[in-house]
Formats: sequence, C-alpha cells, structure tokens
Amino acid sequence: MRLSACRLIARIAPLLTLLFIPTYAFAWGKEGHAIVAQIAESRLTPKAKDGVAALLAKGETMSSVSSWADSIRKERDETSTWHYVDIPYEMKAYDAPRDGKNGNNVIEKIVDFANILNDRTRPANERTEALKFLIHFVGDLHQPLHCAERNEDKGGNFRLVFFLEDPQAVNLHRVWDSVILKHIMEAGDQKQSASDVATRIAASITDGQAKEWTRSEPMAWANESHRLAVDVVYADVPADGPPVKLGDAYVQRAEPVVEMQLARGGARLAEVLNRIFR
Repeated sequence: MRLSACRLIARIAPLLTLLFIPTYAFAWGKEGHAIVAQIAESRLTPKAKDGVAALLAKGETMSSVSSWADSIRKERDETSTWHYVDIPYEMKAYDAPRDGKNGNNVIEKIVDFANILNDRTRPANERTEALKFLIHFVGDLHQPLHCAERNEDKGGNFRLVFFLEDPQAVNLHRVWDSVILKHIMEAGDQKQSASDVATRIAASITDGQAKEWTRSEPMAWANESHRLAVDVVYADVPADGPPVKLGDAYVQRAEPVVEMQLARGGARLAEVLNRIFR
C-alpha cells in the first residue's frame, strides 16, 4: 500500500525530530578530566600523595579515576545534578536560593565531599568515594558551561553549532567538553596525548598564578566560569535559530580559555587535597 506524501511526512517527522535532539555531554570528557587530575597530581605535597594513594586501589591514580563520577551516573541518578550549577546567563553570580537546587549542585558538593574526605572518623570506602567525586567535580566546575544556562539550553546542550569545517552539527556543550581540546591535541605535525598536554600545562603554571588561583573558594570559581561562559563561550552564538559556524576566530579565542581552565582546575584541586592531608 502506497502512502500519500502528507501521511508519510506525518510518520517520519517524529523520527527526524529524535535525530536532532542533542544528547547530554559530560564536562571535559575523559581527556580533560585526566588532564586536570594529572596537573593536580604533579602539585601534591608528599603527605597528600601518600594520603591519596592510601585511599585509591593498587594501580589507580587520580587520572585513572577522574571520570568515575560520570561512569556511575546511570546507576545513581541522584548524582546527576551534582555536576553543574545553572547560573542564568543574565545574572552576575551564583545565588543559592535561585540556583542551588537545595544543595544538589557542583559548588556545594565540592564542599561536602572535601569535608567527608577530611573527616578521619569516616569509613575508608566513604572517604575514597569522596575523593573520586572531588577529583571529578573540581574539573566539572571549571568547564564554563557547567556554570551557565541561556535560554533554557541546559548549559549549551540544546544549542547546535558547526565546528570549523565539520559538516555535522554538534551541541555547544560538547564543543567545550571535548571538541576544542581534541583540536588542541591534534594541532601541528605531532599529535599530543592527554598526558602530554597535562605535562605542558603544568609546567606553564607560575607561582604567582597558583597563589592567585588558590586564594578563592568554589563559589568564586563558579562565578569565574560563568563569566567566561557569557564573555567567551556564548559570544557570537545567537540564543536561538539555526546552527551557526564557529570559525577560526572563535576557536583561537577559545583554546587559551580551555587551557587556562584546565590549569586552574588542576592547581585548585591540588590545593584542596594539600590542605586536607596537611
């Protein structure tokens, strides 16, 4: 039996819609989280290194467990909102009654898990889990789109764009999770691994930068990421309409921001752990 054109469109329209619904992305992807963790590892004091090693299983490193919190999201649905904080694009800073989800956000979970890790009366398994969450969430907080939402786009998850000459549209969140970082890693004649990038970034952090970055606390880090989302991530990307192309100028502005946020995340994570194991 042949279908009329109208009936055929009616049947396939829902399928076409599903094809273009963006999937939710995770901050930084495995490479970015591993970079933040490796930078932090390189800055740990001997006491902090021993403390971390005592909690992780044999053969595990901060880098190897840095994406554990993403891997358990399906089994532990209550953790889903712990990875981000939706500070509205139009607002200047985090406001707990408006944005806090009753404590179920990345800012307050960093504080919660730091306190658990710091409590030596807690069972070792609870402190190990707190360490893994802490490693991951400090990374999450430094991805700008984990601290901003515009036009109900879920941190860029519902805003499609074209990255350079790629003909396939992707969501803006994924661009900042992994696409820009992979572009950095593949630039030049010799591709860099995540470990190579972490080593290079770690070596570039000055004592002055580390001192300045670690002076503040998680709420300030979130506000800093939010400002970057407004000033850099969403710049030249309309709030709605068809996908726009992110050209060379956009990518050249974005790459230093990505590297800076990875550096800040690593330095701040190290400082948190150094304080706890002091």
